[in-house]
Amino acid sequence: MSVAPVRPTCEFPFPTGHPLVRTARFRCPHGCDWYRDESTDLGPSGVTAVTGQEPGARVAAFWARVNGAIEEHVAEAHPEAGQPEQ
Repeated sequence: MSVAPVRPTCEFPFPTGHPLVRTARFRCPHGCDWYRDESTDLGPSGVTAVTGQEPGARVAAFWARVNGAIEEHVAEAHPEAGQPEQ
């Protein structure tokens, strides 16, 4: 039985009506001031024809960008702490 990786928690800092309302903010797992903003708007189903990515692939790409940014930040800013558990 495989266990799904733990996904980082996000917040949505922009109020309803703001142009960036669909932006998720992921903060440093070690508590520093760093954060990564990432759009959660993965586009309508018609985007598949343009991008060539199925919806599941777009979701996987979203999490790859988020996790990659967090891992890069931790490696650079908190090398002594190591990576957060997944």
